[in-house]
Amino acid sequence: MAEQFKDASSAEGEGGPEVVFRAVVDNARVQSAKLAFLMFKQGLDTIQAVVAASETLSRQMVKFAGTIPAESLVIVHGVVKKPFEPVKSATISDLEVHVRKLYIVETAEVLPMQVEDAERPIPLEGEEQKDEADGRPI
Repeated sequence: MAEQFKDASSAEGEGGPEVVFRAVVDNARVQSAKLAFLMFKQGLDTIQAVVAASETLSRQMVKFAGTIPAESLVIVHGVVKKPFEPVKSATISDLEVHVRKLYIVETAEVLPMQVEDAERPIPLEGEEQKDEADGRPI
């Protein structure tokens, strides 16, 4: 994936280069009814994708993109642009993909326990159990 996005100079301005690539969804989250963020990975490379409602992209598409399970294989059609700020959570931090079309090739099964849950430290005895914003225990 990094080879596809090496030339960042053409991503300046309103419209950047159009790309089509296959990737695995690392994370998907809905920010609002009109905005969702996806993290795509290919090997060790990750890049952030933005799914924003517009004349060409519906709110249903934004909602759909936010519900794609992690580890699902997708084909992405999009435009590469420079973000306002570097994306700290992606290995390709100086670029992001603005999604125009998104196809699921294979949907991953949702596991009963996620990797993020397994990586959390076990609470110490006597320590209160806290909850995240979505109600899941930390």
